[in-house]
Amino acid sequence: MHSSAREPRYRALIDDARAAMNSKFFDAYRVARAVKVNDGGSITFVSGFLSQRPSAASVLQGAINAALEALARGLALERASVRVNTESPGLVDTPLHAAMVDADRQAMFDKADRPAGRFS
Repeated sequence: MHSSAREPRYRALIDDARAAMNSKFFDAYRVARAVKVNDGGSITFVSGFLSQRPSAASVLQGAINAALEALARGLALERASVRVNTESPGLVDTPLHAAMVDADRQAMFDKADRPAGRFS
């Protein structure tokens, strides 16, 4: 995200937070409001485990995911003839974790809940 060198640090952080919220929450909100779904149809959002288990480094993402889950619960009530769900895939081993030390990455995944006993 772009920020001016003269811009106060807190302001840049707020702008980054707004951009993140716009990208994940408000885009989903706008689509859910605009989409025409037949009775018996469904809307599915993708959240993440950070809504339930945020870390010190993931406060914003956890809050955004929690807001998305609350949106789904509210829309399910509002649009009673449409099924509204939120999928929370949990921790998934992706290339985003490639920069981590192997032992640290493995420890992180070992600590995570794995109901299927494997990673996706």
